[in-house]
Amino acid sequence: MDSRSALLLHWLRPGGGWFQRWFILANAHPGGILVLHDTPEVIMQTPATLREVVPELKRQGYRFVDLDPLSGPAGPGSSC
Repeated sequence: MDSRSALLLHWLRPGGGWFQRWFILANAHPGGILVLHDTPEVIMQTPATLREVVPELKRQGYRFVDLDPLSGPAGPGSSC
């Protein structure tokens, strides 16, 4: 996992879909992990943002993968 991954604080800016798009595109980098939330404040803007940024990131050469294969088996004492 890349330690430079960015956690988008979009729940602090409800109605700020432009901020989500800008932040994701400005901080995308190889190996990064995109974290979005579906809290009531942003539930409508998150899917709309993804419909816009995923195609753009793909045009830039990024690809999207599931996290399960990247995380490996859970360690002892894991609650997952």
